[in-house]
Amino acid sequence: MKFKITEVDTLKLKVEYEDGSWALIPTLKDADKGYYAKRIVEYCNTPQEPVPVGDIPYKLGDEGTVGDDVPEVEIQNPEIDAGQMREVLYPSLQEQFDALYHSRNGSDAQQTKIDAHIKFVKGKIPMDSTQYTVEDIDKKIEEYCNNCTQSIDTHIDEMISVVNNSDFSLISTMLKGNLSAEQISANIKLAISGGQNEPRDAIAGCIWAVLNFGLKEQLLEKDNWEQLFNEYCRWMSPIGMSPREIAKDFVYKNVTFKKGDRVFLMFSSANRDEKVFSNSDEFDLERDCSKSIHFGAGPHYCAGASIASTMISLVALPKLFAAFPKLKLVDKEKYEFDGWAFRGITSLKCEW
Repeated sequence: MKFKITEVDTLKLKVEYEDGSWALIPTLKDADKGYYAKRIVEYCNTPQEPVPVGDIPYKLGDEGTVGDDVPEVEIQNPEIDAGQMREVLYPSLQEQFDALYHSRNGSDAQQTKIDAHIKFVKGKIPMDSTQYTVEDIDKKIEEYCNNCTQSIDTHIDEMISVVNNSDFSLISTMLKGNLSAEQISANIKLAISGGQNEPRDAIAGCIWAVLNFGLKEQLLEKDNWEQLFNEYCRWMSPIGMSPREIAKDFVYKNVTFKKGDRVFLMFSSANRDEKVFSNSDEFDLERDCSKSIHFGAGPHYCAGASIASTMISLVALPKLFAAFPKLKLVDKEKYEFDGWAFRGITSLKCEW
């Protein structure tokens, strides 16, 4: 299979293959061409110490065939020290907490909690000269992920034993629906991850839409932030698709589906269906979004729909634009959206 180097910087090479796939190959200090050639064949996405562009044995536009120049000798497993490993596992931790503390509602009590959390994280990996291999890092990351999911399961089990089946909590609702412990655990974890990913993408996307389409004055006058949120979610679909399993044999428009087949429901396509939405590619604050399915539909309708809409349209967006009335995009021409299942803007550089 042929490939082409389409991007080179101090951190990575971007390799595009003839079948349309691509990979980012991290740069490694003192690595020879064999290192990169091998990873073009067996892609390894592990952060390593960056090196100057001039030390990389490929340049922008280079082409070749996968398998060429791969040496017979085994490439030694690169090692990094404990300090670098901590940077891999906890990128920008201090900066994130600093930003949180210096927010408008920062307090001494909040800073105390932050300091304790930072101390806990730093204690996980000692600042010494211990050498860790790539496999060591992978094992540590896997260990932390497993510990995290086990901790969530523990808390779920504790709540199942005390939750009131008559309340309206997510756990109580699933218990009344006779879901298994495994199903409840999976859904709670989905709610946690979904509560992080989609609101993040929707908030950033709505901010971009306001600034890109010049909607700020109209929104401030009519106070229709919820309409902005609904139209953005229709227009972009932060969750672009969702997998489903066919429950029974079915034929639709001469396409036969068999029980057990798995399909993708393309919310992003449905939300731009020209038979439902006129001028569907346009962003229109006056549009009727009632037929949009950005939160799904039926028994799979998003459990977090109400809280997401409230959090974003009644809290995050109006408070942000009230706090930063002069907020504007740095360059309207340089903003891109990416993603298939989870879709959002890739960066949001603003000034005020």
